[in-house]
Amino acid sequence: MNGYTEKSGNLLERIADLLADLMQTIFLVVLKPFVGLARVMSERLKNFLISASFFGIMVIIYLEHTNITSLILQHLPLPSVIKYVFFDLLGCVLMAVVAICSIQGPLQRKRCNAMMTLLWAGMCIFFIVSAIYTSLDWAAISIIFTLVFPCVYFIWNNRGDYGTLFCLVTKGLVSFNLVFFVLSVLFSPITGGQYRALFTNANSLGQYLTCTIPLFMMNYTLAWRKWEQKPRTASPVRPEWRHPGSLFRYAAFACRAHKGLLPSLLGLGTSVALIVFSRSRTALLAAAISFALWFVLNYIVAHWGEGIKAIALRAIKQILPMLLAVVICVPGTFWLVKGGTYAVYYYAAVNDLLPEEYAYLDPRLQGTKLDDAINAAMDRLDTEGKTADQVTTHRTLIWKAFADRVEPLGHERGKIYVHDYGVAATAHNCIIQILYDSGIFTALFYFAINVASGFRALLYYLRRRKGDPYAIFPVLLMPGYLVTSLLASSYPPFAYSIALVYWLVQAPLFEKKIREPEGLPESV
Repeated sequence: MNGYTEKSGNLLERIADLLADLMQTIFLVVLKPFVGLARVMSERLKNFLISASFFGIMVIIYLEHTNITSLILQHLPLPSVIKYVFFDLLGCVLMAVVAICSIQGPLQRKRCNAMMTLLWAGMCIFFIVSAIYTSLDWAAISIIFTLVFPCVYFIWNNRGDYGTLFCLVTKGLVSFNLVFFVLSVLFSPITGGQYRALFTNANSLGQYLTCTIPLFMMNYTLAWRKWEQKPRTASPVRPEWRHPGSLFRYAAFACRAHKGLLPSLLGLGTSVALIVFSRSRTALLAAAISFALWFVLNYIVAHWGEGIKAIALRAIKQILPMLLAVVICVPGTFWLVKGGTYAVYYYAAVNDLLPEEYAYLDPRLQGTKLDDAINAAMDRLDTEGKTADQVTTHRTLIWKAFADRVEPLGHERGKIYVHDYGVAATAHNCIIQILYDSGIFTALFYFAINVASGFRALLYYLRRRKGDPYAIFPVLLMPGYLVTSLLASSYPPFAYSIALVYWLVQAPLFEKKIREPEGLPESV
């Protein structure tokens, strides 16, 4: 008797099986024409298209946080209804590419975890009810959660090699991060205020960084694992302080030996540097909690049987390069941005290419120093003498204003006036935002699915950590999403990078039983 035909004795499990069977039947019918196409495509091409699709979704997410979206939509000859959900439609199309390219062999129905299935179904049902009863503004998010992501989950539940999915997601996002960083170095100068890079405000940059930190920590962990499995090569030169040439040759040898670690270290270092310059407390808190969780799971839990001394030595050996990367990258990023933007904007200014409203970006007028930027970040962390509303940048006022207007089935999309603050477009909190938009019942199921997925992600790590190098990935994404969701309305997956990755890593958590790995690949 296989895992699907095995009958459940529990009424709730039977209901969950019926719901899962209904959805999987729909997916099988929809995907049937594409199974043959997926078979004739090479794995290399499919993997490239999946990573490229995630890169494309990141571009959509970036555009959602800029003024470029309105400029694009103004010039598109589309009906206003389509324009309203245009970027959601693009995200769905790219996720369809991900789904088709993820198909590997015939698809069949899979038994799912009853708790996750029922909670997810409850959330989606009330999203749909709210969209029908209150406003069709919520139709797009209802479709995304009801059909788009469950379809991807279904396909990868059939495949089972979630490490490949996590690797491809990471490749797409890291590639975007590289392009984003280079363009920021060239076109976004550091001024006296909070650094925003290519975004329209520093909050958007901070929310983006809550995703990059765990991704680079994951890559760093994998790189260490691979390095430890390689045979050691003795250094051809012994470093001596009296001979500087030997030091450089030894450093070059060490870099070659640890070249797999360098991209992750540079990513971590530059991400921390951007947190400092943006003065984002959200990103800093998320990074601190992610690091603490990574430390506990990666050292204490994973190596508890080796003894405290061995754990301490392992931690010091792996954390010291991270600290060194931060020490180097903070000033390095500052001077890269200063130098890159100086070249671009100086050329624009002297050739009268800089519009008047951007004249303040003329590098000849900028005098920001590294010490000033670091001191400003430290000052922002000082909460002495400040009220909770001041510390949260008036979020408590916004939370109360939205919470006071909650209706059972939600509201139409719109802004509200907050006393002593002004007009607020969002609640700056996921649960309060869903309470306001889609009603009480949707928010209850949303809260429950997040609690359940947190426990399932921890269980996934504990059961698979000894053989699956990606086992830590789902649980490592939890702190970043938790912190961001408490301080921003960050649940839509095509509007926030942390939400995109967070909802994607739910895929293995829907498995009926989380089993120990059996020879999973470490990379694609």
